[in-house]
This record gives sequence, C-alpha cells and structure tokens, in this order.
Amino acid sequence: MDKLTFEGRTAIVTGAGGDPSLGRAHAMLLASRGANVVVNDIGKSEAPGYTGSACAEAVAQ
Repeated sequence: MDKLTFEGRTAIVTGAGGDPSLGRAHAMLLASRGANVVVNDIGKSEAPGYTGSACAEAVAQ
C-alpha cells in the first residue's frame, strides 16, 4: 500500500506551541509527507510544556 502524501496541499494546525503536543506531532507528520503547514497557538505561557513561538518556528523549519 502506498504511503498517504499531501504534496501541494496546505494544512492549518492549532496547538503546535507545546513540546510535546499533539499539534506539534501532527504538524511534523504532515510536513514530512509534503504538506505546506501553517501552525498556530494561543500562547498560554502557563500551560505545561508550552515553549512559545520558538517551538512553532522550529516546526516551521
């Protein structure tokens, strides 16, 4: 069976600011399969594991 790819598709992922987080994991998987990924997080610095925009920027790279 062929692996599912997302070439030429764009995905918007919310909740990607935590490390670890489901949002980050989904963003990384989608990107690894060819998607253009836009990440977003509300920026609650008091949330456990929240690393702010640095995490979202790392996902984007």
